[in-house]
Amino acid sequence: MKTVVIAYITWSLLVIALIYIIPYVLLKNAMDLSLYVFWLLASMIHMLITIAYVKFKELKP
Repeated sequence: MKTVVIAYITWSLLVIALIYIIPYVLLKNAMDLSLYVFWLLASMIHMLITIAYVKFKELKP
């Protein structure tokens, strides 16, 4: 596999793990919007990296 593919798969697995681990471990008693903000930021960053990955794959033959 190419390095870019391995990096993307690793990034995706890390983000999925963090999206579930952090709220259940660190933010389980959050009474404010910190849980929502964390999920929003994690999802947005993952979405932007996915878009960049797909565009990068389209540029390469």
